[in-house]
Amino acid sequence: MTYITLDDFDLVIQQTQLNQLIGSNTAALDIAVEMAKEEVKTYLVQKYKIDDEYLLTGSARNLQIRLSIVDITLFTLHSRIAPNNVPELRQKRYDNTIAWLKACAKGAVTPTLPEVDITTTGARIRFSADTKSSNKY
Repeated sequence: MTYITLDDFDLVIQQTQLNQLIGSNTAALDIAVEMAKEEVKTYLVQKYKIDDEYLLTGSARNLQIRLSIVDITLFTLHSRIAPNNVPELRQKRYDNTIAWLKACAKGAVTPTLPEVDITTTGARIRFSADTKSSNKY
């Protein structure tokens, strides 16, 4: 858990509640965070340099990306315990996060992330055909 820290969870959930979710299995939290990072990445990788964002630490990190990862992580942890009984708040925050990520992927919302440079050089495509044959004899 290098991009997300335990302090990031303090904004959304109390430490005692987080401890109840993960128990003594801190590896579950690490795995859930990595899963959430990959889910966020699948929506943003086409337009944004999300891998560069994941290398940042401290206050240089994007707040909305951090919040998205935390919300997805908490939803994953709740669904691990009781898949049919996820709290309504977690379900709603997860749905809002996915809607925001989809809007980013479509370009309706622009997060403050470095964009992927889509200009390429030397990638020419040439279409041609043989000359038309005369069928008259």
